[in-house]
Amino acid sequence: MTREEMLAYCLGKPGAWLDRPWEGDEVVKVGSRIFAFLGAPDGTARVGVKCGPSREVADEWLHRFPADARPMPYVGRSGWNALDLGGAIPDD
Repeated sequence: MTREEMLAYCLGKPGAWLDRPWEGDEVVKVGSRIFAFLGAPDGTARVGVKCGPSREVADEWLHRFPADARPMPYVGRSGWNALDLGGAIPDD
């Protein structure tokens, strides 16, 4: 999956909209809540999403896809991971 395909998928969710709250970074929100961090359009193709209610649950992604998943800086302790697009993680 490419970054553009992920962005289109996210924007296809009911009520989703694109925001640029920080210089150069894009996120997708529903209402005022972020549900996907996409980073800079010219950066690495990855998406930051909540992968579980806690760090322990979200760590399953790190075990299954060690080369393509990592905890997100700052919000990783709350179950958010950065997942590389186009790697071993299936698109679905």
